[in-house]
Amino acid sequence: MKHPVLTALWIGIGFTLYFCFGIGHYDLFDWDEINFAECAREMLNSNNFLKVQLYYKPFWEKPPLYIWMQAMSMKLFGVNAFAARFPNALCGGITMGLIYLWGIRYNRLVWAILWMLLLSCCLLPVMYFKSGIIDPWFNLFIISACFVYIARPMGYKNALLSGLLIGLAVLTKGPVALLLFFTGTTVYQLYNKNFGYFFKASFWILCGSALIFPLLWMGSLVLQNESQTLVSFFNYQIRLLKTEDSGHGGPWFFHPLVLLLGCFPASLFIFFKLENTTQDAYIKQSIRFMYILLITVVTVFSIVQTKIIHYSSLVYIPLCFIAGYKLQSVKKDLTKIWKFFYWTIAVVIFSILVSLALFPTWKNQLLQFVPKGTFEFERLQKNYSLPILAMISSLVCIILFSLLYNYILKKQQQKILYTMAGLGLAIHVYLLSALPMIGFYSQEDLIDLIKKYSPGTMLETHGFKSYAPLFYGNAQFQDFNYKQRLQEIVRIESRLLDSGLDPRVSSGLIHMIWLEEQNQLQKPVYIIAKQGGGLDLKNNKGFKLIEKRSGYWVYQKKTPDI
Repeated sequence: MKHPVLTALWIGIGFTLYFCFGIGHYDLFDWDEINFAECAREMLNSNNFLKVQLYYKPFWEKPPLYIWMQAMSMKLFGVNAFAARFPNALCGGITMGLIYLWGIRYNRLVWAILWMLLLSCCLLPVMYFKSGIIDPWFNLFIISACFVYIARPMGYKNALLSGLLIGLAVLTKGPVALLLFFTGTTVYQLYNKNFGYFFKASFWILCGSALIFPLLWMGSLVLQNESQTLVSFFNYQIRLLKTEDSGHGGPWFFHPLVLLLGCFPASLFIFFKLENTTQDAYIKQSIRFMYILLITVVTVFSIVQTKIIHYSSLVYIPLCFIAGYKLQSVKKDLTKIWKFFYWTIAVVIFSILVSLALFPTWKNQLLQFVPKGTFEFERLQKNYSLPILAMISSLVCIILFSLLYNYILKKQQQKILYTMAGLGLAIHVYLLSALPMIGFYSQEDLIDLIKKYSPGTMLETHGFKSYAPLFYGNAQFQDFNYKQRLQEIVRIESRLLDSGLDPRVSSGLIHMIWLEEQNQLQKPVYIIAKQGGGLDLKNNKGFKLIEKRSGYWVYQKKTPDI
């Protein structure tokens, strides 16, 4: 095809606009979306772009690259949900453009189109490209490094570029990028019985170049006297591997189940049996490497104690790569067991989508099992109009699942393409309709209260963790960084340390304690608690309950003027 780079550019622009649609129509979600967006906002507000901050203190859980992207986006579009999510919409467009180029590299245009359509018609990949979390860029850097590596594993230029891409992945999320990539490449070379590879110059170029960007970042922290931030960063990475962080635990089959449902139908297409395999060595090696990467990711994160959906998102692109190849190459009739699983999963997904869309109609039945007077009971009292678009798109999904099954049986390739394009659009419409409803029940009142009481005040939550008071309360740098407060914070941290709590992981708690204890603040103070969770404030003579709304209690701190 003529001008493939120009075609890829137009594909990238088109998909970027596609993923951008509607991403600013609903608030960011706690914790991750607001967490990262707040770090970017604090970069802009403090004018400090060399280190990541939260509560205007060093934040060591994540490196800075994605936060820089969000900060640049906020420079362009303002501090809002659209700006926070735009980098991932852009990542989705770049991913699709690169998929086209990779497909052209294999001389398989249909495969490239199937690959793109599969990625855009699976629920989780679409949702991630419309989100404000780190993983899409982390995944893209690693996958790009893999394809550069596969093209010429022994080539010095390829080794250098591949290593630099892995370095960017480390700078995006952390050293787990090194673990996943080098585990995959090691298994790949051992499988090919290429034992001498590890003594070649290209291998050491790969290793060295992968450390360039991370070492530059770590060196900048050392020069800023932030060595303790690095120590905390690496301790956090180890804790994620060894323990259940923030209550995110689960069984060993958590990630296989998430991928099976969240990446359907692509997740089932990889189980197609092919009548014959390609004789193209490059395609063979690419498919082999993608299988190895898929198995590596699922195995590593099934062993890791912390179970979070994000962790297996690196599998989305290779899974759709393999599924696309098999879907355009399948010759044999489908087995009965495959047909059974296809319809079982299709019905399960349809049931989940419809149940969520109809939640406003059956939540009253759920209320019968929720104790009255609890926070959850009050939240479920809220009424939301039925999301008609979500309901319609759910029905469209099951119809398209049926058509796709029929066209696969008949091996009608063109109709398969059209059906998957329609399925992707239906999934997209569903998310645009359902996500605002989820926000309505989960956090809308909290964010509304923050917006109502935050102008000209200081506000924090009590008894539960939320980054919304920072982002939606527009917390100011000067309110967090003056001599008296910093001295008082040191004393609070010392008390927490004496009580066995690590103050480095309790910035929100420290800020809450400071607000509740100080009597000479220059601004009014408001505290938001969940119903039943703020009884100690209610019985505290220093606080006045001023509003109740759908399970949230708002307290104002009394001053001599109140």
